[in-house]
Formats: sequence, C-alpha cells, structure tokens
Amino acid sequence: MGKAKRISDSEASASGLLGSFAETAERVAATTKKLEKAALLGAYMRELDDDDLVRAARYFAGQQFALSDARTTNVGSSVLRDALSEATGVSVEDLRPRYVRLGDAGEVACEVILETKGESGAGALTLAETESLIIHLSELRGTKNKRALLTSILARSTALEAKYLVKLLLGDLRIGLKEGLVEDSIARAFEQPLSQVAQANMMLGDIGETALRARRQDLQHVSMRLFHPLKFMLATAAADLADIARTMPEEFYVEDKFDGIRAQAHAQGGRVALYSRTMDEMTHRFPELVVPLQNLTTDAIIDGEIVPARGATILPFAELQKRLGRKTVSAELMTNTPVVFIAYDLLYADGRV
Repeated sequence: MGKAKRISDSEASASGLLGSFAETAERVAATTKKLEKAALLGAYMRELDDDDLVRAARYFAGQQFALSDARTTNVGSSVLRDALSEATGVSVEDLRPRYVRLGDAGEVACEVILETKGESGAGALTLAETESLIIHLSELRGTKNKRALLTSILARSTALEAKYLVKLLLGDLRIGLKEGLVEDSIARAFEQPLSQVAQANMMLGDIGETALRARRQDLQHVSMRLFHPLKFMLATAAADLADIARTMPEEFYVEDKFDGIRAQAHAQGGRVALYSRTMDEMTHRFPELVVPLQNLTTDAIIDGEIVPARGATILPFAELQKRLGRKTVSAELMTNTPVVFIAYDLLYADGRV
C-alpha cells in the first residue's frame, strides 16, 4: 500500500462534494467483498481534506454527528416523504407504492428526481453544506420548518445526492458498510494498525476524529476523558459452555445478567453523568443515583447496569419501563419504581485506565 498522497486544492474541492461521496457509496454497495469495500473507501478518504475526512467518516458509518454528541435531527420518514413530494410535485399517494416496491426511502428519492428532473439538478452540494444542513435540522423545532428546509435542499439536489442525503438522515446508508469496516478502511488508508484505530474510536466515540488522528499518526495519544462517553463493549454469543471454555483463559469469573439498561457512570469532584448505550446523557432520568455516585472518593468511569430494585429484590424489567422516555421523573415514580446501579467494570480511576 502506498503512502497517503498530498492532495491539491482542486482535488480536495472535487472530492469534498456530496456527489463524490455518493459515487463512492455506489461503488462500495456494488461489491460484496469486504476487502474491496475497504479499499474503495480508503482510497476516497485519502483524497479528502481534514474537515471533509471527519465528515465523510461519520457519514459512511451512518452517523450524522459523533456518537459522543447528543444532538439529533429528529427527521423521520414521513417528513422526508412530504418534502420529496413538495420538491418534485409527485403526490404522496403516488409515492407510497414506490416505498413498498423499492423498500428504501433513498432509492425512492433517486427514482422520483430522475423521473421529474432527469440529470438536470443543480447538484454541487458539498459535505460542508451537508453538515450545515444536519446542524440546522437539529436546531429547528417543528415538522413544518424541517419540511421546508428539506424541500429546498431536495429541489436543488441531483438524484444521487438526494439518494444518499435521505439515507444519511434516516441513519443507515444500507451499502453493506458497518462501523467496523469503516475502521478497517481508515487503518488501510493511513497505514495504521486496525487495533489502534478501533481502540481510539471506542475511547473517542467519534469515528471522524479517529480518522483524522489516524491521518496524523496520533492514535497512540488518545486517552479516556471524563464526561466524554466511551463506546460500550457488547456481549458476544457463545454456542455452548464448551465454546466458552475454548475462548476464555483457564480461570475466569461468571456474573449474573441483570435485566435492566446498560449505563456508563462518570464522576468527578461532585459532578456526575450517566450515559446510555447510545451514548446519550440520561442523568435526569435517574436522579436518585447521583448522590451515591457523588460520594465516590475518586474520579471514575464505571460500566454497569441500571435495574429496578427494592432492597435486595430485583424487580421485573417492566417496572423500569415506566421510567423510560420521560423528561422528568416525579418523586412518586421514584418511590414506586426505585432503581440501583450495578457496576460491572471500573474503566477509569484517578487518571488510570
């Protein structure tokens, strides 16, 4: 593999277009071979300037923002459908059977724009403009305002731009490219060990920043940061007990699996934050856990599970569901459905991992 090349302003300008991103996505989707996907994506990444590299890495992972960023666009399929209808003049009634036939909102947008505008769309949307759109959508309130903004963008998009813009806003490009393969592409593009790329992404919670650090050969300096949630390590299924014995060291411990919700607790100097598996802060949902965590005598990041419990008795998960999705939790609800935080792993304490 050759060294990452220095790119000219004109090359960076062309590769920083949403159209170039979409064309790369089409090539990635056209092959089922993981090595080819990684090679295609890696070659594309090498052509990008630093800012566009950060954006493209996130977008290819199906992420509008860094995972550690709590912002969201809150754009659903119905808003996109209505915006597409207004942008193209095709009625919602005529769009519905296309969704059934194609099974993908991005494919529908591509087909409809090709039929109504052909290849005559203005195009030339950049990744920077795409980022600005996403940020604006996250700040807008009300379906009407979001629809108006999306209508104006789709009206000037080419079919291919619209296809991948819609896919990105729905959170899945559907091109056979999971986050692990994006990590592999980054490692190949900038000749860095995949293990270092994966570890940096886990600690940063931002595959875009991970890509930039890989380009700068700065992965080894990534460290855990308090109140910056880490990606969660998930369980791996085992076929049977013999499979566990084969893959584990000679001596290991087994813990009970509690039926609750995964949580990561960060505590420092009286400040406490709880993060969900999607890396969203949820401290406000479990205020009774704050004081016990404030009493820790050390700065810490703890991985664990929040479960409903009364005394030593673990309550059914259905009890916990009564508390989920609420902006505020009443004193009555906390009394009726108490919770505890069960720690699994001490990930960080007093500056040590």
